[in-house]
Amino acid sequence: MIMDIINRISAAISLAPLVRTATAVGVAVDMQGNAAGGLLIYGGVGGITFDANNRIDHVLEYSQDGSTWTQVSRGDVYRQGEKDPFAITNGVIESYSAARAAAGFTAYHFNRLARYWRHTATYVGTHGTGTLVQSIIVRGSKHRLSQ
Repeated sequence: MIMDIINRISAAISLAPLVRTATAVGVAVDMQGNAAGGLLIYGGVGGITFDANNRIDHVLEYSQDGSTWTQVSRGDVYRQGEKDPFAITNGVIESYSAARAAAGFTAYHFNRLARYWRHTATYVGTHGTGTLVQSIIVRGSKHRLSQ
């Protein structure tokens, strides 16, 4: 058996790549017909000095109907490479609250079946200079191709 990953996934942008200074609610991504999914968040080096009062909170939500949204909680998502659930408060799966040495991606696996998912970058405090943020939701099936 071989896994043909390219023919078993598709990607959709929730938050387009943009230097932002204010909160942005991502586009809802329809997961219908897919058995697995995940989120890639790309964050640039901060346009400001991040701290507890001036930060970006990354919130992940899901919905069954595309209009009523629920924030994720512990066990709904896992960070790439981790087996144990992590603490989630108010749907925040990641927070830029300290200096970022380099830009990069963080990956999450959805551990809950839901029709729609979306990512919101919540800008807390003062952001006079913007920070690049983007998110991509990856849809995938669990089917295998025979060799």
